[in-house]
Amino acid sequence: MRETEDKATGSGCGRKAGQSRNAARTRDRILKNAERLFTVHPYELVTLRQIATMSEINVALIGRYYGSKKELFCAVIDSIFAQSPPLEPEDKLGDLSRRIVRFFEDGSGDDSRFSMLNILMLSSQSPEALPIIQKRMTDFLGDMADTEGVDAVPATGVLTACILGGMLLRRLIPENYPLSVSSADMGRALKLLQNALEHRSGSAGR
Repeated sequence: MRETEDKATGSGCGRKAGQSRNAARTRDRILKNAERLFTVHPYELVTLRQIATMSEINVALIGRYYGSKKELFCAVIDSIFAQSPPLEPEDKLGDLSRRIVRFFEDGSGDDSRFSMLNILMLSSQSPEALPIIQKRMTDFLGDMADTEGVDAVPATGVLTACILGGMLLRRLIPENYPLSVSSADMGRALKLLQNALEHRSGSAGR
């Protein structure tokens, strides 16, 4: 039966534990189904009615919980980022590099479902979705700059592109087909990048 009313709204007086749990489950169901749709369809083609149908709820509940499609998209992006383990605070740039090497060594990634990659590819052309994606990436780069200095930002951009490119490559090439990039090759490439960053930092200090 389709859920049409959330009894856990209002001032909170008389709220029962079961009602609160039901509300949390509904929110989670909406979020997960929204992620599924945004992962396979461009932002503009996903509707709140589609999400409501998949979630077996009245579409008005989505507005009650998330406000709008734009705000729900923000919640999806934040949720996917939150699923990834945080970078090591003392050496974020180095940790990002190690994750790339590990990805090419064993094929493991922070998100094996490729949700973020698909969303970036499908929704970055949307005038409404693009600023949301850009804001999240800007926050990521700004966090890296606060930790390791502004000179780390260009390198972080390159490393992030390597991860996204690696995820795409993993998806396009059959699992039984070996990648032409070895971990040793990636290690040398990262060393060159590190040397270039250090050279740039040294030149700026003169």
